[in-house]
Amino acid sequence: MEKHTSKMQTITNLFQHKSQVLEMKLKNLQINEVETNASYIKTLDIIKNQTLLNPVIFSEHRLHRHDCEKRDMPASYSNPFGGPIDIYTFIFIYSFTGNNELFEYIPTNVAITAGRIQLPAGKNVTVNIELGIMDINLAESELARKMEPTFSLIKANNTQIQNWNKNFESIIEQKLLIKKQELFAIYRNL
Repeated sequence: MEKHTSKMQTITNLFQHKSQVLEMKLKNLQINEVETNASYIKTLDIIKNQTLLNPVIFSEHRLHRHDCEKRDMPASYSNPFGGPIDIYTFIFIYSFTGNNELFEYIPTNVAITAGRIQLPAGKNVTVNIELGIMDINLAESELARKMEPTFSLIKANNTQIQNWNKNFESIIEQKLLIKKQELFAIYRNL
């Protein structure tokens, strides 16, 4: 599946969403979630896991499989009379770790390669390359060209989330401590 960069929101929208997740989590926080040091640390870890972003790191691609089919094609320079030709489809898979959300947003104030972003299904990005010949080297060259906008996007987003995570982690810690104090004040007066 693909999405063009011109139809994507900026990563600041994702940061705003994560901030809203934090605010809702804090508004719904219960005293038993921060009452002891162990519960406080567990709650802090849960909130960090829900709000901080993990950079996307790709593994090397692998050829999953290839297929060949006959297709009727119109006349062209390489097929002057038109008619059926062999089309080879190479299916490559990149596995990755990190947040899938980073594929859905473009970075702010960073130039990236415009184009179609290859979107993941689960923790894999699957890319189909169609050629008129059975040539793995050409298929890998086309794969690199097709993945360039995605790699450019992810590299820029990874850089931006590292800076954001550093700042946001301290915000989480500060806000959770304040909320803990508020809850203690409320429940001690009851």
